[in-house]
Amino acid sequence: MLISFFVGVTLVVYIKQKALKPNSKDTIIMLIADGYKALIDDVKKVMT
Repeated sequence: MLISFFVGVTLVVYIKQKALKPNSKDTIIMLIADGYKALIDDVKKVMT
């Protein structure tokens, strides 16, 4: 259950980053890391 949620979130994050930077030369891992940073920042904004 938790793993499928994590995979789903990762996929959404990756697709979102790919849409924002379609011609970037970043690796998949770098795109996902950037996406997670943005996601965590959004969560922090909502919490405060």
